[in-house]
Amino acid sequence: MKAVFGAIVNTIFLVAILAPVCMTIIWLLMSGLHAPKPILYSGEALMLIPIAIFTRLLFKSALKIERELKGDTAL
Repeated sequence: MKAVFGAIVNTIFLVAILAPVCMTIIWLLMSGLHAPKPILYSGEALMLIPIAIFTRLLFKSALKIERELKGDTAL
């Protein structure tokens, strides 16, 4: 169980840095192209999909590493 908690903490810390950076990049690119507000918001909403996929992959790899480090094989 400690491995799961450690993986969750690591994932939250990394995604808390990554998500706002990605959202800001999308906002700057879209506003640089003078896109209207609905397009800006839909672009940010679509950016959430790759962030969610990356979060899942990051959690799986962090959990695998934490289990190897702690020797925890239980869920």
